[in-house]
Amino acid sequence: MSSIRSRFSSWQPQSQEGFTLIELVVVIAILGILVAIAVPVISGYLSTSKQQAYIADQKMIQVAVDGYFASPDNPRYQGKRQYPTVANLNAGIVNALHDLVVFGSTEPIEITGTTSTNPMGGTGGGFPIWLDRDGDGTRRNSDAEPLYLPDANVEAEDQWKAEFVTLSSGRIYVIDTRDYLIAFDELVTAGLLEETPKSASADHGGTGSYSWFVDTEGKVRSLYFFYPTLENQGYQNVFP
Repeated sequence: MSSIRSRFSSWQPQSQEGFTLIELVVVIAILGILVAIAVPVISGYLSTSKQQAYIADQKMIQVAVDGYFASPDNPRYQGKRQYPTVANLNAGIVNALHDLVVFGSTEPIEITGTTSTNPMGGTGGGFPIWLDRDGDGTRRNSDAEPLYLPDANVEAEDQWKAEFVTLSSGRIYVIDTRDYLIAFDELVTAGLLEETPKSASADHGGTGSYSWFVDTEGKVRSLYFFYPTLENQGYQNVFP
């Protein structure tokens, strides 16, 4: 009995010490280093993935636009092939004027008339020109932006600009530069795209961040929908 009691009395539970303060500091420091390394890597990967997705969309749209332009079924305008742009859809009628009396005017251009025709239709590309006239650095209401002549200086509101086109006959036309935006419904109807790209903005009836257009050389480019100045062409670190 005494030997049993002695055995139990000599038994002591093992010490269960926790981390020391130094050990905790070391662990936290290691975790901080791992986070500092991992976050830029992950952010860079996500950014690269978005940029690659943008490039893939641009290439896909370019192939579709080229296919539309080269197709035997291309809807000719005055004997010339057309790009799938807004000018193609409206046949150049709604967004064009041949009104010489508007020169020098600072009033918004009305685009509801149907008496004039666009001399280019969708046969040429160009650059949509938008100006941040109120200077707030953002695009507030894309549905209420008026169209002004190239030299009209009205600073009260954001606006789209028209451009002048002169025919060989000497007749001068005023064309809405939004005519160069791509009409994706045309590409879908032609079977060249399954649907409007996810990156397509509200300027195309979509929800993405980019307003795609065809430039003077037939190349597909984009403007950042939320601030579509010419400085904001191309990838803008977001997708779609």
